[in-house]
Amino acid sequence: MITDKVQVEGARVVINTDSEATARGIAAAADRQLVREEGRPNEKIDSFFDEVGDRLEAIVDGFSRPSLGILGWALAVVAAVMAYAAFERLQPAYGVFFGLTGVIVILLIKIAVARWAKAVNLNLPNVADTYKYLAFGGMALVLIVSVAFQAAVSEDVETGTLAVHDAVDREDREIREAEFAADQLVRPTDASELLLQDIERRMAQTAQDRQRGATDFTISSVVGSGPRDEKGLLPATFCMPNKTMQGFIDRYCPDLIDMEKGYQRRLVYERTMAEIATRKLANAEARTKLPTKSSSLALVEQSGAGETGNLWGIGFVAFGMLFVEAGMAFCAYYSKRHPKGVTAALAVIAPPGSHPPPASSFLGKAGGP
Repeated sequence: MITDKVQVEGARVVINTDSEATARGIAAAADRQLVREEGRPNEKIDSFFDEVGDRLEAIVDGFSRPSLGILGWALAVVAAVMAYAAFERLQPAYGVFFGLTGVIVILLIKIAVARWAKAVNLNLPNVADTYKYLAFGGMALVLIVSVAFQAAVSEDVETGTLAVHDAVDREDREIREAEFAADQLVRPTDASELLLQDIERRMAQTAQDRQRGATDFTISSVVGSGPRDEKGLLPATFCMPNKTMQGFIDRYCPDLIDMEKGYQRRLVYERTMAEIATRKLANAEARTKLPTKSSSLALVEQSGAGETGNLWGIGFVAFGMLFVEAGMAFCAYYSKRHPKGVTAALAVIAPPGSHPPPASSFLGKAGGP
């Protein structure tokens, strides 16, 4: 094929343009197309993202780069929560340490993807490849740990361990509900011992007749009081109608009944709280004895079992984690990747044969991940 502007001789193409800038732009576009069709495996990974961007261009164009960045952070939070749960199960004895490690890995993946995009912007292929492999390696690590976590959960279901955990968690919820209900009980603020002392002191006082003169009886005897039973209740004769003592009953019983009600209400509250404390202690002991196996060991055992149901469950969790990671990486990459043509423009601005500055000087100042 030979025209005034283009000459094709075998595998060689020569294009004549009116200016050097136009030639550089055409060369950049041709190089991009060549990578798509004949690029090396690592170059095809870059072209894959370009093709995804082309196919989703109508959607992506509707989002600004900051919007993709915000969405990337939102997915990073979801991935971090999932990674914390998965890494925590690697070694239950040091669960918090391993869980935080998973969160750090997710953040490093996002940073690596952002640095990868910036390196591509600056036409630094070696730096871009380094960050790309770091990102993919981190994603693979999180995926493997997530699969191991699901294997451990599957084993918990089979062995009944999950039911034990659920019972302990359910008891925790019921204890909190009981504490809330107890807090709503109407009761005096004083302890039951003080209230009982006030009642007994009042009962021990000498009863007075209608003329306010002292009698030979205590208030306890004229109102039908007596020893309390094992539940702390007074005998049934307390403040019951009595023709002989009715005048004393009418005079002293209204206040004594109010005092007794307050004492009984406080007693119910304290007994309820004592029962809750006993349940708390028993549930805390049960929690410390919960059987928990590391996810790595569970993965080996579950893989050896080869049960179809377990494999489907493990695969489903793996797909979910991969979906979240891929979404986070996609948003992080395109939020930092310059639109097409910017790289070619940088090539026009840069003088021929110039060497780019060190990658760290650009990547360290180009903004956050």
